[in-house]
Amino acid sequence: MENLFIRQLLTCILLLCVHSPILAGTRDEQVANISVYAHTVNGQAAYTYIVENKGEKPIRGFSVGFDHYTGSSELSGADPQEILDPTFWQSRIITLEESPYYEVRWEVIPGEESLLPGDIRSGFTIVTDSTNTQFLNVHWTALIDGPPTYASSQLEVLDGPPDDLDMTPPDISVTLEPNVIWPPNHKMIAVVANVTVSDDRDPSPSVSLVSISCNECDSDMDAYDADFGTADFDFSVRASRTGQAKPGRIYTVVYSATDSAGNSSEGRATVTVPHDQRRK
Repeated sequence: MENLFIRQLLTCILLLCVHSPILAGTRDEQVANISVYAHTVNGQAAYTYIVENKGEKPIRGFSVGFDHYTGSSELSGADPQEILDPTFWQSRIITLEESPYYEVRWEVIPGEESLLPGDIRSGFTIVTDSTNTQFLNVHWTALIDGPPTYASSQLEVLDGPPDDLDMTPPDISVTLEPNVIWPPNHKMIAVVANVTVSDDRDPSPSVSLVSISCNECDSDMDAYDADFGTADFDFSVRASRTGQAKPGRIYTVVYSATDSAGNSSEGRATVTVPHDQRRK
């Protein structure tokens, strides 16, 4: 009878362990802390995560929307419109087969330095079309260097921006050579754009050609060899004008600069095919 009671007791304990989730403990709080600040980037909802290494080993990756102790992803719905990565980090969306749930993971680029003990890093940002509170109310899971070790807990929501949050867009200036074309002989003329960009934190903001438009063009057929959305600084425009508008034909060229935090700004310059060469 006593042996039967012991077997039943052990069975109950085993079932309790199997069906009860493992909860985050003080060990996790001592290893890392990940907080989130909700703000806007270029008019869109943004959620920036700040990772603090409170442990004794480097952190080489972390996920938002994944609870290590239940083994479950927590984010659902449409994927983020954009995910921004700090320098030397890369992001990816991890989905489960036949599941509507996913997580967003950042990892150190191979060969680069992990987040060392005592370090704090921000700039891990998810950008969405509209406000979505699920990016505030899920778990984080950090991957600790060495033998695979995980820590996991609930995100801490910040009331104000962290000290190192980058919200300043780059400075950009654009000049074109040539910026005046004569004579209006209908030939295609090569134009070179000189774009200068600087940022207070990002040493290498990305630059892309946004658009080329003109005040007399019904379409873009008078601007050729332009690869929009890329860092294209060489293109051609047609040396032509109707002769009806006194300012002549004006091509307006727009470039954008975006830093690693997702802040962007635009710069523009013009190429003119004058009405005539009379002095103003």
